[in-house]
Amino acid sequence: WQPPQAPSFAPPPAVPAPPSPAPPAPAPTAAVAPSTAVARPFEVRFDRAECKGKGFGLSVQVFPQGHALRITGVSGGLAAEWNERHPQEQICAGDLVLEVNGAKDDEFVMLDKFRTSRELHMVLQHT
Repeated sequence: WQPPQAPSFAPPPAVPAPPSPAPPAPAPTAAVAPSTAVARPFEVRFDRAECKGKGFGLSVQVFPQGHALRITGVSGGLAAEWNERHPQEQICAGDLVLEVNGAKDDEFVMLDKFRTSRELHMVLQHT
């Protein structure tokens, strides 16, 4: 005599697992603080003979806090041509003129040379 066999049941079909969630978005990176490095001065040379009526294209004002001149505007002339040829050292409003034709630390002497000299050799610094 043999004991009766238990009925066989097939296991239920496998249910697919739900899709795994997307990985979390990376955490935002901390903002990098602006550089506190001082921009290096650069030299610019202009000659009024090359202006051909265009002028230098620079407006300046006295900047007594730093014994310098501050460029308040760039509007065409030799300055615009300079900017086209020197994209890494463009002259911009806000730049400081540290020296004009050898004069430095006296903003009024620099201003006089800026206004009256045929040739300008300036040392500028971005701010």
